[in-house]
Amino acid sequence: MTYLIAGVMGWGVVAVFHGSPGAGKERKSESRTQRAATAIPTGRDILARLETERKLHAGRTEERLTDDVRALLEKHLAALPPSGDPAADVRDAVAKLGDLDELAEDLNLLEKKFSDRIDIAAKFHRWMEHDRQAALEYVNGFPEESYGPLASGASYGLELWAAKADPEKLKDLILANPDKGSSFLMVLGLGTQTGAAGDLASVTKLYQEMKPGMLREFSGGVAEHWPVERVGELADFAMAQSNSFLLSGTLKRMKPEEAAGFLNAAFEAGGNEEALKQFSMNGGLSLLSGFTGELGFDETVALQVRFYRLNGDSPSARGTAERNALGSEVFKVLDRGGLGDVLQSFAEGKVEASGLLAAVQSALPELSASHPDLLRDQVYGAILRRNPIAAVELYAGIPEAERYQKLNAGIVYTIGTTPGPQDVYDLFEAVPHKPEFGSLQSRERAWNRVSAMSYSIYGDDYIEWMRKLPAGMNRDMALTAMAAQLEKNDPGQAAVLRAEKSQK
Repeated sequence: MTYLIAGVMGWGVVAVFHGSPGAGKERKSESRTQRAATAIPTGRDILARLETERKLHAGRTEERLTDDVRALLEKHLAALPPSGDPAADVRDAVAKLGDLDELAEDLNLLEKKFSDRIDIAAKFHRWMEHDRQAALEYVNGFPEESYGPLASGASYGLELWAAKADPEKLKDLILANPDKGSSFLMVLGLGTQTGAAGDLASVTKLYQEMKPGMLREFSGGVAEHWPVERVGELADFAMAQSNSFLLSGTLKRMKPEEAAGFLNAAFEAGGNEEALKQFSMNGGLSLLSGFTGELGFDETVALQVRFYRLNGDSPSARGTAERNALGSEVFKVLDRGGLGDVLQSFAEGKVEASGLLAAVQSALPELSASHPDLLRDQVYGAILRRNPIAAVELYAGIPEAERYQKLNAGIVYTIGTTPGPQDVYDLFEAVPHKPEFGSLQSRERAWNRVSAMSYSIYGDDYIEWMRKLPAGMNRDMALTAMAAQLEKNDPGQAAVLRAEKSQK
């Protein structure tokens, strides 16, 4: 079964997970053959893709049931006439939709077919009640890279059924189908029910029975639906179990100052090092960065520094924490703070980078006054993918060597806003390295980041793109970075790429 996770960060690329996302098996939405004919996109291409994904969400292809869709589904389910063959009802209704993968990519048609998909969701729910194993085998039988369960509406029906099923029967069904894609929504449903019951004994028992790949979804359901007045109790349990997924979900239910107080107390108490390390390595630091606006910049940075030092990153701890905290605020202002029109005007060349910076400074006056240079750096990183060459204007008034270093660092140290590889190449060609700039290390780090992300998305197409670049320093650095990525798993290919450099 396939689940759609829309890209919300800078790459804006759809990822498709087969089975449980917690199991870490990730693939791209397009096959390598399909991608081969597609040019490596620029930042504007990526933004167009991101906008398409947002429209897909508006077209109701969310992976999870929203409240309004759930209400419609329950109403339709109650009105379904009796059936002598629930399986045939689903198969016939799905067949009438046509090609499900094409449907998933046609936004207008997807919206027009929404009522049909709700009907299928309701009929699939009924099939689950009639013969849950057969229904699961059907939904797990879609091709591996198919949007079928999502586009048809079957996954909605499965989620609703899992949220209401008898917990013991649901657990047995999960354990009987542990490696199937459908287990994701069923485990989530079991977590939802267990969390709503507020019984730690049940949570403990189920943790012992769940497979490791199921813990993320189960923990998410428990944390999201646990009684809010008892979240402190659940946080203590999560800490004692070193369960980073449950801890993160529980802290999200707290006010930022309460969550920060809990974590600081855990540091002071001692003995929680392993649990805190796991928390920081599984999204905890991103969660903390989001506290900045409510908790305060200094308090957020101080807490993050404790985590970085716990992980042995003492020398750069404060600088990294400051970048994360301020970068999170810049990202929120640009994404949800009413500056969308200004950002779009910058992307279209109608507003200069300095004008956009002034708008962000007005939105974050205290941080602008206390950390003006860092704020500028984070704005630069956030707007790189919108209009890379124009973004360089932010550094027009500083020495050329410093501007060079900041340009490189912006690609490495920003939150989810890395521009596409073609943009990076164009940018580096526009601001070339000079001997007086010193070491190439900062530019090498930038290419390392770009290569890792690009290869994970485009596969061998990225390598072919690199090979077609004009001979020169940037092509050589791209080849070197890619060779380093391949060295462990494909040393032969890594050697081939190094041999293709113009400067040996």
